[in-house]
Amino acid sequence: EATPTQITEALKVRLKQPDCATNGYILVGFPINEAQAKAMRWEGIFPDYAVFLQAPTGTLIDRAAGIRMDTETKKVYHLITNPPPDIKTEQRLVPMPCFAPEKVKETIEQYNRDAVLLREIYAPVARDVNCDQPVSEVYSAILNYITQPPRDLGLRTPRVILLGFIGSGRKTQAKMLSQKYGLIPIDCGLLIRTEIANGSLLGKAMRSYVNKDIAVPDVILIEVIRNRLTQPDCTARGWILHGFPRTKQQAEMLDAEGLGPNRVIAMDISQMCAAERIIGRRIDPVSGVRFHLAYRPNEDANVSERSLQHPNDEDCVVGSKLAWYAAHRDELLAHYQSMLIHVHAHLDAHTVFEEIEAGIVNPLPTCV
Repeated sequence: EATPTQITEALKVRLKQPDCATNGYILVGFPINEAQAKAMRWEGIFPDYAVFLQAPTGTLIDRAAGIRMDTETKKVYHLITNPPPDIKTEQRLVPMPCFAPEKVKETIEQYNRDAVLLREIYAPVARDVNCDQPVSEVYSAILNYITQPPRDLGLRTPRVILLGFIGSGRKTQAKMLSQKYGLIPIDCGLLIRTEIANGSLLGKAMRSYVNKDIAVPDVILIEVIRNRLTQPDCTARGWILHGFPRTKQQAEMLDAEGLGPNRVIAMDISQMCAAERIIGRRIDPVSGVRFHLAYRPNEDANVSERSLQHPNDEDCVVGSKLAWYAAHRDELLAHYQSMLIHVHAHLDAHTVFEEIEAGIVNPLPTCV
């Protein structure tokens, strides 16, 4: 019997076929439990709608009681809803053990237990439909649900990417959004360091690159990002990613994994202003107090004299990082043009937050 992972991998291949990509798809009978739903999530498969068909246990047992199988052709019929074509076929029909009342009841009870977690996983897109009614009514209820216009992002699970120079305030804004809306902040750099510290397989693969100050290959990075974004907290509460993607190729890889964002915030700030914010940072090696030479100076002369600058905040390092982003910025912003929101990142943190908040909660502006 195939594992949830094996089934999902095959499913992902099928869903990428042109007919599914163009016309959409309907999954029936999968997932039916948490393991299968997690496997789908791992592969980046997120349904736009999840319909839970509901009916009393007694009704389902009664329906199953009419199911029969033709002993010769192995075709399955239902005495009421899908009767055999002739008397001869009807005489060959036999009940199926898996649809005996006790087996049906056992199956329903197991499903009801599994459905508790399924409802949590798919809560943002779930809808209950009563199927203890004529088929036409069930069909109408489902059709009405899936043909409704998609809800505004403010009512859905936000998947936000913050783009900008170092010093543009991405970490600060991610923290503020997390505190107010419960979104999960994902810092690519911190994620890499955590994997290395934990000694995971991916961490071990990245260690040699980081130790040599060489960029981690994209194929490894995308695995690290995918692993984190498909965790239950991210899929249920939404996430804010910064530090990745840094190139158009990385953005395309993220899309290919089914983990594309639904909002991208471009934190607009000049290179000079961004550099000034970083280069002026200092730390007191005795007390651990952090301050900024221009924006938040320390009044104690002794502290100022003994303060240190982190090697990553030195002019040459900062200049290199700023130049890297500047070189890739235009193509990255062009890739996300349809969902891009520009904010004035040179302003104070609270004003910037208000601009980002409006961009996340409100519908995207219509292009003219």
